[in-house]
Amino acid sequence: MGNRYAPHKISYPNVLAQSFSATQYSKFKYGSFLAAAKMGNELAVHFFHSDLWKRIKETGKTIVVYGAPYDCIPTASGNMSEYFASTLCLLSGQAIYEAKISRDTTYHEDYSAMSKEERWEMIKCDKFNLEYDSDVADEDCIFLFVDDVLITGSYEQCIQNMISEQKIKEENYFIYYAEVINPDLCASIEHKLNTYCIKTLDDISREITCNPLDHIMWNTRLVKFILKQENDSLVRFLLVLTQAEKKKLLALAIGNKYHEIDVYKEGLETLKVFINTKTKETV
Repeated sequence: MGNRYAPHKISYPNVLAQSFSATQYSKFKYGSFLAAAKMGNELAVHFFHSDLWKRIKETGKTIVVYGAPYDCIPTASGNMSEYFASTLCLLSGQAIYEAKISRDTTYHEDYSAMSKEERWEMIKCDKFNLEYDSDVADEDCIFLFVDDVLITGSYEQCIQNMISEQKIKEENYFIYYAEVINPDLCASIEHKLNTYCIKTLDDISREITCNPLDHIMWNTRLVKFILKQENDSLVRFLLVLTQAEKKKLLALAIGNKYHEIDVYKEGLETLKVFINTKTKETV
C-alpha cells in the first residue's frame, strides 16, 4: 500500500468531466468558507472509510494533520485541512492534532498556470520547517500532509526534502482531495479548475461575499489576487467588504510582507485609504 490517498482522480482535460464540482473547487480556491468546509468534510468521510485509515487506526498512534506550508496567511488547502481534521476527529472518536509547516518565501506569479518544469524551477529551493505541537512532540505519531490537488508532485517532493533534511522519522502520508493520474495531462488543468467560475473580483463578490450562506475565508491566493487588481475593480470590491474584513486583509498582507513587493503596493495603498477614510468618519 502506498503513502498517498486521493478519492478523486483527474484524467481528462475538460474540467466538467471530473468526479467533483469544478464550480465548488473554484470558489474554494478564492476564499469560500462553504466550499472549504464541504471539501474538507467530504475528504475526511472518504478517508475514514478507506483501507489506509483502517491501517493507520490499528497502529494506535497519535495523528497529526499538516496543511500546506504558509507564513502568516493560510493557503486554501490549509483551510480545507482544518475541516478535514475536525470531521475525522468526530468520525473516529479520537483526538486529531493540527500543526503548521512554516515557510518564508512568497511569490506573485500564478503557480497554477505553470508547466511541471516551471513549477519545480520556482520552488525547488524553498525551505519549509515542520513545527511540532508541544502536546504531542514526545508521542509516537503519524503525520498526514493534506493538500487539495496533486498535479505534478513538485509540492510533495519539497515536503519529502524537508522530511529528509529535518531527519523526521515519523510515519507519514499524503492526503489529497484529487490527483492527476493521466501523465499526458497538461499541468495547466489546475489553472482551469481554479478559475472555472471565479475570474474577477466581481465574481468573488457575487458568489461569496454577497452570498448570505457564505463568507470569506482568507487564503494566500485570494489576498494576492485582490491586491493585484486594477483600481476600479479593487474599489468596487472593497465597497462590499466590512471594515473588519478590510482591516483583516491589510493585517494579513503586511504579515506576509506583501507591502515589500512592488506588484502589491498600489493595491495596499488603496486599501489603506478605504480603512482610514472609514475610521475618520466614525470618530
